[in-house]
Amino acid sequence: QVRDRWVNHLNPNINHLPVSKEDDLLLWEGHSQVGKRWVEISSKFFKGTRSENHIKNRWYSASFKKFITNEFGEDSFVSASKAAVEPAE
Repeated sequence: QVRDRWVNHLNPNINHLPVSKEDDLLLWEGHSQVGKRWVEISSKFFKGTRSENHIKNRWYSASFKKFITNEFGEDSFVSASKAAVEPAE
């Protein structure tokens, strides 16, 4: 519990501001490269400024899905989720 509280709330390096369009695009790029490895996305793409829990919650949020649909089209979020589940051949 102590670690969780530090990682997601108390760490001064964590950005608690609302998610920007650039953050959403980083999340999209990170997910397309490494899948649902939230810790890896947090460290590689966000340089530790967003917690893995925040990134995971953003991925599953309705507002992120709406953003992706508006940005890339109707089937883009569904196809990205399937690609993360299905192994590449």
